[in-house]
Amino acid sequence: MTTPRLKNQAGGMIGMDDREALARLLLEPFDPQKHTPQDMGLGGLSTEYLSTDFDPEHVQFSDLGDPEGLAFNFPTIWFGEDGSPVYLEDPRRAMAQALAYEERVGRQFPRFPDLNSAVEAARERSQMGGASKVPLIDSQFFPMP
Repeated sequence: MTTPRLKNQAGGMIGMDDREALARLLLEPFDPQKHTPQDMGLGGLSTEYLSTDFDPEHVQFSDLGDPEGLAFNFPTIWFGEDGSPVYLEDPRRAMAQALAYEERVGRQFPRFPDLNSAVEAARERSQMGGASKVPLIDSQFFPMP
């Protein structure tokens, strides 16, 4: 059996890195209508395992070099088209996936006026059942400026 050979936009053959990037584009966050909680080795069944960071489009730095601005919560557990979970342990990769997903679907993960508000919202969401109740992208968020 041969592996299908695909071409990229430049006409070159798609390598494994390109295939991995393409597969990542097709990942989606937990949806209780499609997915089931998974044991990802994080201490029980998980649906999203949130990370919190500043929105790179809305961050400024104080005179002391400290980041300030809008923060957002995003999942580190993503699901493939076949329902298989993928844990993006590196929060930078998870953020990149989240930002690409937002652009692809035209909706946003929740934004908050500061990092502490975002962290508190993530804790409250987890205590209330997390993504098993409401998909993260459909939850309340601080409106973008």
